[in-house]
Amino acid sequence: MPSPKADPPTAPSGIDLRSQSEAALELIIDTSLYTDAVIFKASYWFTDRCYLLLERQDSNHVLVRLTPRDLSIPLSAIAGEFCNELINRRVQQLVSDETRMIRELIVAQAFAESGLTDVPVQPDSVDTGTSQGS
Repeated sequence: MPSPKADPPTAPSGIDLRSQSEAALELIIDTSLYTDAVIFKASYWFTDRCYLLLERQDSNHVLVRLTPRDLSIPLSAIAGEFCNELINRRVQQLVSDETRMIRELIVAQAFAESGLTDVPVQPDSVDTGTSQGS
């Protein structure tokens, strides 16, 4: 009995492989799943390994074209790493959103204890940007 063939890897939900040549890979990213900020952060992480082009396709999709700087690196490896980085950046954003209130409370407490909030501002020392002519 022949052994079953392994299916080629597929992109995670929210990412569609648009085209792949020997020199470039295009992914369509669903912005309802990955925000623009997440896409840009993941893309920035790859600027040392790839030339990147980001192009808005419509209100819900961004095209990312990855062209490796080193053509000996397989595009499938780059695509997999890019998809993992999108997930990584999205999780970082979720954690940041979930802990925002705690961070703000810690910073507010630190400023309250430092006495910086008790320093009065002298009206004469504030530059309003207006000048009175003679």
